[in-house]
Amino acid sequence: MSSFLLLKGPSALPDDEIEVEIRDSPPDSPPDSPQQSPPDSPRQSPPDSPRQSPPRSQSPSPPRSRSPSPPPAPSEEYRIETNLM
Repeated sequence: MSSFLLLKGPSALPDDEIEVEIRDSPPDSPPDSPQQSPPDSPRQSPPDSPRQSPPRSQSPSPPRSRSPSPPPAPSEEYRIETNLM
């Protein structure tokens, strides 16, 4: 059981990585748009599709792991406290 919780823990890390990627996307979009208006439109079309694909599949994953994470987290903390006592 503990191994499962540990695996769910790192899952939060990928979430942050996805957020960083999304944040990097917007800043790159504005500067590229003015510089290359015509090529940007078609170029961003294909990369946007595959880029949104992975985040969408991972979107349901983080929330699912987060749901069960909160309940077991407090119970584990309580167990540790009782063990120390």
